[in-house]
Amino acid sequence: MSAADASAGSAAAGAREVWLAPAKINLWLAVGGLRKDGMHELDTGFQAIDLADRIEIARAPAGVQVACTVHGEFAAGVPAGEDNLAARAALLLAARTGHDLRVSIAVEKRIPAGAGLGGASSDAAAVLLALGRRFAVPDPEHTLGDLAAELGADVRFFLQGGTQRARGIGDELAPAELPAERWGILVWPGVGVSTRQAYEWLDAASPPGGRSLPPLGGAGRGNDFEPIVTTRCPEAGRGFEVLAAGMARTVRMSGSGSASFALYGKESDRDGDLERVGAALAGMAGARHWPFVLVADGARPERRIRRARRVAR
Repeated sequence: MSAADASAGSAAAGAREVWLAPAKINLWLAVGGLRKDGMHELDTGFQAIDLADRIEIARAPAGVQVACTVHGEFAAGVPAGEDNLAARAALLLAARTGHDLRVSIAVEKRIPAGAGLGGASSDAAAVLLALGRRFAVPDPEHTLGDLAAELGADVRFFLQGGTQRARGIGDELAPAELPAERWGILVWPGVGVSTRQAYEWLDAASPPGGRSLPPLGGAGRGNDFEPIVTTRCPEAGRGFEVLAAGMARTVRMSGSGSASFALYGKESDRDGDLERVGAALAGMAGARHWPFVLVADGARPERRIRRARRVAR
């Protein structure tokens, strides 16, 4: 990199900007057998929603390449510094492009961890997009996509967001049809579920060799984790039951848990169910619920997340 490029990069890195890193829900999640690399084959529907972490990016103090702090309601237990996935995204981009970053990242955690909502992956995607734009990374669609794949299977989804079907380990993406039900209620039961633990429970209950995925052209199904995780984690089961007792036609656990969501065809139906859900969760320590809407974006600068809209056919 030339001295002029380095100077331009340092100037760009001095600007402060704020990005929103949206959560995702899994419209369906089928878990197949094991691949040669030991990972599970997946078929899932990713959908971005408007609950989002807030990422502030600014220039780091002299002598610091990447600084990362974490604050907010759900900061407890989330690593800071270079152990945070957002910081690792910045360091990886620096290693691949040769830029002198000097970047400070402040993550406000509004998305609970261990909930199946992809918050850490979305934070990493926000950093990749922000720094990719700052430093004018060549061919960003492919370059950032490759970096995202190194960071985690679902990081690539958050570069674009919206509604996508994912195969492989969740990294083979294709656009999917937006659900007719665009308004929802999300319930976090106050406890997280480890993804590793959830896979261990699932494999013990249903050996991988006996599982198969729906055909690529077929419709998605429910969530294979749902029966086992809601049984093994009573809090997750209770959160799911609260939503299922309402008027929503679609109630599902997201990812490997612990959060569940309900989708509604009308905003008024969603809003009419909020009070009931809140009252039912009152006895669950730490439980939270949010109204949400489906969005058409992935990680984006603040004030630029768009609601998803169906196209008349």
